[in-house]
Amino acid sequence: MNNLFWFKILLSFISGGIWVTLTTIIAEKFGSKTGGLMGGLPSTIVVALLFIGLTQSAEIAAQATTIVPLAHGFNTFFILTFIWAIPGGLKRAVPFSLLVWFLSAGLLVLLNIERYWISLSGWLVFLITAYLLLEKILRIHSYVNISIRYSPGQLLLRAFFSGSVIAFAVVMGKLGGPLLGGIFATFPAMFLTT
Repeated sequence: MNNLFWFKILLSFISGGIWVTLTTIIAEKFGSKTGGLMGGLPSTIVVALLFIGLTQSAEIAAQATTIVPLAHGFNTFFILTFIWAIPGGLKRAVPFSLLVWFLSAGLLVLLNIERYWISLSGWLVFLITAYLLLEKILRIHSYVNISIRYSPGQLLLRAFFSGSVIAFAVVMGKLGGPLLGGIFATFPAMFLTT
């Protein structure tokens, strides 16, 4: 790996940190449904895939997109585990949720899905199931317009963490190929920093 690669990794770190931080601030001003959608969908994925393409090739980035919908759908396991574990506090909820996410990521590696329509269909199943479970069965209420003020330190920490996740996804794409790059592009950084 040459110096240009590491420069692009640094750019992915900076761009990702700024993008994700701004997205979360905007999302939290519009409530939990909008925030969850904005936080979960494009931010880390778009930036990570962009830099996978810049550090390798457009073809590798395109291959990485195949697993993205299903990997993003597996984030529902992360969210549901967090909701289940949060009564025990953050020190319990975060590690359990991350363990479930990494186990899900491992399953995706084993499945090695190469057809986009399968990945997209899986995402849709997870999305509908999570919505019905959270809204209709568990009756977890959405919140509108939660006003949160962030200190400069909180914003810097959020940017550092998010930038690190995106840079790591780009490195994983280089070292582990498009499958790992696509999986790590969907890491639930937005959910962890919100």
